[in-house]
Amino acid sequence: MPESGRSTFENCDYQSGNCGWHNVQSDDFDWVLGTGAAPSKMGPSHDHTTENYDKSGHYVYMQSSGQSPGNIAILESSVFRVPPFSNGQCKVRFFYHMYGKHVFRLQLDVREVCREANVSRTIIWNRFRRVKRNEWVYYVAPLVNISGSFVLRFTAFVGYLSEKGDIAVDDISLSPECFSSGNRFLL
Repeated sequence: MPESGRSTFENCDYQSGNCGWHNVQSDDFDWVLGTGAAPSKMGPSHDHTTENYDKSGHYVYMQSSGQSPGNIAILESSVFRVPPFSNGQCKVRFFYHMYGKHVFRLQLDVREVCREANVSRTIIWNRFRRVKRNEWVYYVAPLVNISGSFVLRFTAFVGYLSEKGDIAVDDISLSPECFSSGNRFLL
């Protein structure tokens, strides 16, 4: 995270740290920072941001080899303040990579965090199975009906047929409509 303790997410590409994202401790295994080709050859051959094959760019991925079927890895954002608009103008944008014979599922959800520690969760996107080509895919998901501070979570699931298939995410950003003129993080 930058020295100011904030990451704006306008250009979160993992080139300068984790961009305010962290692994959740209660899951089965972790997302890791990747450069160049994923070691398993099932993940991306390069990051999306720089598209360099020389390991100069970064992305995060979950490597499913060595994991048990059904295991999950959860990557969670820092807490964001409630968006000034809740009618879908606020959007999360990202690139994902799902390739390998038995890649299973990637899910994105938004969790509203209440002061009383109650959490409301809404799944906003699911992708089952692999993308037909070994490439990065762009996706935009509207964040609707958010009435409180929130976090975003990417959950990757290991497949049941085999653990051969990796999932990666890069260039996560929130649209400008997600922010008012105030702080971007609830610190």
